[in-house]
Amino acid sequence: MEGKALAIDSSIWIYQFQATMRDKEGKALLNAHVLGFLRRICKLLFYGIKPVFVFDGGAPALKRNTIVCPEEISTSSFQNSLFIQG
Repeated sequence: MEGKALAIDSSIWIYQFQATMRDKEGKALLNAHVLGFLRRICKLLFYGIKPVFVFDGGAPALKRNTIVCPEEISTSSFQNSLFIQG
């Protein structure tokens, strides 16, 4: 598959990492999804495979609970960018 693109169902990867990556005491790792993505992406790139991440379907319950009015998010992001820039 070297030089080819590979579509990846991101939701499945996230679920796999959160369900299986544990510390020595058996507790779920705090950033399991980030660590898992990084490891798999590195392996794909090592073998010359170009990952294409697909996020489809409805929003999970956690995301639905954090979605606020888009106008508030845009305003907040704009204000933060002004603060950062100067």
